[in-house]
Amino acid sequence: NLLGRTEKVIKALSHPKIAGRHDLIDKDRRAKFLLYSKLFGSERGFTEGSDKIISELNLASYDISDIPKENCVILLKSGCGTGKTKGFIKRYVEQGGYESGLYVSVIKSTIEPAAKDIGFSYYLAGGEEPHDKKHWMQSQPFVATTDKSLSYLLRGGMYKPFDVVFIDESERVALEAINHTSRQDVLRDICRAAKSVVFLDADITEDLTGWYAEEIAKDSSKELRRLVNTKDWMGEGHSVFFLKREIDAYKQIENLVRESKKVYVHCSFSEGNERKRIRRFIRYLEKRFPDKKFEGYDAQSVPDELRKNSKRYIDRAIKEGLSVLMVSPWANIGWDYNGEEEFDATV
Repeated sequence: NLLGRTEKVIKALSHPKIAGRHDLIDKDRRAKFLLYSKLFGSERGFTEGSDKIISELNLASYDISDIPKENCVILLKSGCGTGKTKGFIKRYVEQGGYESGLYVSVIKSTIEPAAKDIGFSYYLAGGEEPHDKKHWMQSQPFVATTDKSLSYLLRGGMYKPFDVVFIDESERVALEAINHTSRQDVLRDICRAAKSVVFLDADITEDLTGWYAEEIAKDSSKELRRLVNTKDWMGEGHSVFFLKREIDAYKQIENLVRESKKVYVHCSFSEGNERKRIRRFIRYLEKRFPDKKFEGYDAQSVPDELRKNSKRYIDRAIKEGLSVLMVSPWANIGWDYNGEEEFDATV
């Protein structure tokens, strides 16, 4: 904070006609490094690296052939819905010709659909008992797991290094370092032994993911690359409004329904108490608009198809007249939903 939040300035200046061939992120990082060193006489873990700014709504259309596939640590900062999973990870694995890979994230409910999209084995697919989990995870060349279950890979002395490691939602993974159940020591060892390590997040910061990646790059003598995507869906004609009270959100949803808008609602509470807030609001909407369709779920009530194949479920529901879909909190990171239909608003 002392050195300033420069992300928006960089984004404004990153147009090719302005920036030309200059790497603005690298220049910004070097300037902050010099200022910090001058102020505090400390190098703050500064590491040389190669930075590149891109502008892609869908990473599937971006040519990744010049991105290194061996002896490297890659930081990919790209907004929600820009295809970090299918658009980047899947193609990176294919182009790298890897024979094994590890995908690590924090939230269990988001790992399963991600694993399906990139062709990795979900770590609980062989069973949730410790013995079953260990056998399954150690027998799969490509596996997707939480940070807390990494130790199963090492049990019994059967561990073999992975060719490539992907750390998704990397800011959350780095924050888990303060949680004693997160196997950060195991993750670091796995990353050091891999040919390539890729950190992915919409909100990568130098203080968390940047520091984490620099430490791994230093320890294993890997090349550090930063890839920053300045384009996302929020810049494509979306308007953002902040509401001060929960009741204002409910009123806004009702107004949107009245205007025949399709609304996705994300809430932070579940049905695990006597208030049943999701069901109560869905019933209220059904009474107010008996000719429209509304659905609301938490982690206990969510249909398997919605959790595992949101594209198919939501496309069908909207075609059948869905006006509001309200979910909590199992979808607290979100989905890569790129279906045929679309919502008009998110609350």
